[in-house]
Amino acid sequence: MFGVSRFVWKRWVREGKVPCGKRIPSSIGGQRTVYAIEDLERMREELFGDDKLYKDSKNQYHVPPGLARRQVAWRMLGVEIKTWERWEREGRIQCGMRVPGGPKLYEIQDIQRLLEEFGRLAPPHPDPQRPGCFRVPLSGHDIRRREAIIDAESLPLIEGGTCAWSMSDKDWFVSFSHPGGPHCTPLRRVIMGITHPRLNVGHINDDPLDCRRENLIVRNNSQLVWTACKRAHINGRPPTSRFKGVFWETWSGKWRARIKAQGKDYSLGRFHDEIDAAEAYDAAARVLFGEHAWLNFPDDCQQEAVKAMPVRAAA
Repeated sequence: MFGVSRFVWKRWVREGKVPCGKRIPSSIGGQRTVYAIEDLERMREELFGDDKLYKDSKNQYHVPPGLARRQVAWRMLGVEIKTWERWEREGRIQCGMRVPGGPKLYEIQDIQRLLEEFGRLAPPHPDPQRPGCFRVPLSGHDIRRREAIIDAESLPLIEGGTCAWSMSDKDWFVSFSHPGGPHCTPLRRVIMGITHPRLNVGHINDDPLDCRRENLIVRNNSQLVWTACKRAHINGRPPTSRFKGVFWETWSGKWRARIKAQGKDYSLGRFHDEIDAAEAYDAAARVLFGEHAWLNFPDDCQQEAVKAMPVRAAA
């Protein structure tokens, strides 16, 4: 009736799980114990009810509804067991309870909450806002789910591999790894087919998750310098101007604009107004650097907003 061995039954008797049976004389001598069927059925309902945790005749645990074992939990989030265990060690997952002598169980509602908050690591799926594009869920060190955007024709390039949110030189990027291939190769380089170490692939809109071909641009090292924004410090000191290519010239008492291209320095003049000097740099950058130029005023709206700001005194 219970699908257990004689030794398990005797252990249950010692532990008090079995209702007291009735001792009667045996036909072959001695005594034997008999049990009322209704008592055994009530006991089976108590031990093996649908809301109980128990081992069945195949030595497998029956998990009550509303609970899930660990392998079910990490599969619901679409990650591997090693990732799930690391999240638990780091305190990112604090739900779950350990059953004495049994498995660790998790409330289904807790897993659903994690799914709603962080999302699931799933296969690529069409982007509802961009026809012809797919969203690729990314794995990563933390539990937060992120998605990269790629063109539909780029899907064969990542087939059989994994995409992750990685960090290198303090910059975050989408990496691609393939079994037996290079580890953590930037996805943007895979999509553009760039392998030369002196060529760089950047994002036009500065969004590292947007890996559509139309948003990727290939630059050499010189062009990469042209796209750099204004540095926060120069030789360990803050710059005298808030604009790229502009600095305060102490002896003349004016703002000076300068640009460097192809190893040559070009003086763009001295100005009483800092914004005029920044506009002169932008004009020269458009001519010398073209689409690779980083501009102080990429649009007129930004320029008008800067003009409305209070003028900062030069250091």
